[in-house]
Amino acid sequence: MTCSAHQLPAYALFASLLAAAGLPIYIHAPKFFVDEYGVSLGALGTVLFALRLLDVVQDPLLGRLSQALRHRRSTAVAVGVALMAVSMFALFAVPPLLPPLMWFALTLTGVFSAFSFLTICFYAQGVAKAAQLPGRGHLVLARWRETGALLGVCAASVLPVMLGLVMGAPFTGFAIGFAALGLGSVFAMRGEWRGADIAGPTGMGVVLRDPIARRLLLIALFNAAPVAVTSTLFLFYVESVLRAPGWAGALLLLFFLSAAVAAPLWGKLAERFSPKPVLLSA
Repeated sequence: MTCSAHQLPAYALFASLLAAAGLPIYIHAPKFFVDEYGVSLGALGTVLFALRLLDVVQDPLLGRLSQALRHRRSTAVAVGVALMAVSMFALFAVPPLLPPLMWFALTLTGVFSAFSFLTICFYAQGVAKAAQLPGRGHLVLARWRETGALLGVCAASVLPVMLGLVMGAPFTGFAIGFAALGLGSVFAMRGEWRGADIAGPTGMGVVLRDPIARRLLLIALFNAAPVAVTSTLFLFYVESVLRAPGWAGALLLLFFLSAAVAAPLWGKLAERFSPKPVLLSA
């Protein structure tokens, strides 16, 4: 059976949706609120930091919710995508109905809460899906998923810049396009949400008691930190340090396309040489 018959392109599409709501929002939202509403970068940074702390608290609870709704996951995912799309539209296309900083915090809370819930559901389903695939199913699925995610990041990163060349409200166009991608992703993944279960005990305590899991968390920290810092400040760096705002789209594309091009290569290497040596070499 071919990869397409296993619906793997649908997983790539859904991964692109989640990716478009992740790092690109850190790139665009602060710059948008600084330029449009004069909110200080320091205040926005404080809100983003608080939202990340909120995620630490709410993610385990969202995991339990995903587990409780596993037999109705298709409906739960559809609701989550709708919340994320509406919050994205409110963030970029609706003039603030509250003071801009409060509106920024409220809409981003909606975006990232839905994003976290959908990510948990998606990866739980991925574990079940990989077990059905021939060969090294986890690596095959990961290659499709991560390539889709990186392409989603690339598209979402440059789209507002590109739309700015042809329309006066590029972020409104971005929000509408994101909603269309959400609708397409839900449609493509229909029938794939099979009530994937989580075997054994769950919770952060289980993870932290596992020495291997603690090491993986440390690797994840080192992997995520430089990307988060560079992406959040990228547009400010291009405008204020490089003084080349016209190059923002091209440089963003280069930034993320490098990862998109590399993802299939890393996947192939992991399949051939096993994940551990490839991870350590990376």
